[in-house]
Amino acid sequence: MWIACAKEAKNPIQTLDQAQGIIVSTKNYKAMSKIKKMYPGFLYVNDLFNPIVSRKNATNRLLAAPELRKYKPAFGIYEKKYYPDLAHTILQQLQSPYVVIKPVASMRGKGIVMVSAENLDAVLASILSGPKIARAAGYLYWARDRQKEFIVEAYAPSKPIKIKKGTTKVCFKSY
Repeated sequence: MWIACAKEAKNPIQTLDQAQGIIVSTKNYKAMSKIKKMYPGFLYVNDLFNPIVSRKNATNRLLAAPELRKYKPAFGIYEKKYYPDLAHTILQQLQSPYVVIKPVASMRGKGIVMVSAENLDAVLASILSGPKIARAAGYLYWARDRQKEFIVEAYAPSKPIKIKKGTTKVCFKSY
């Protein structure tokens, strides 16, 4: 069903909600030209956007604009330093019983930790108190992470949609 919708042209796409999906491509203009002709209902973004999509903190800052907030769960970008009131600060901001902690430069789910509000402080202390503590607690990605920031977002369950295959609305394509 989504493929059929993507074949329907809504040109020119003037707002994000008119697009059937978003494809971010970093290379191979010729291949992307062919895909664009096949699926004109998608919004295509090129390499100029790559520095933003390759860093979650940059993407989140972009999506903080009031008109784009509806596309992303509530989130905060925090300095990667633990202090005793950090969990309380995050929970006050996000107002969620579960949160998702994300590194800013990982891919394919590496380093992502979903945690309940009750356990947030303990997890933050483990991942932000240095590589030795993170490694001992089993947070191996965080033991290696050298970024200065991290992201926490309110947990938002996926909304069921009826399609034959897949659920992705945004596709990042690299060659």
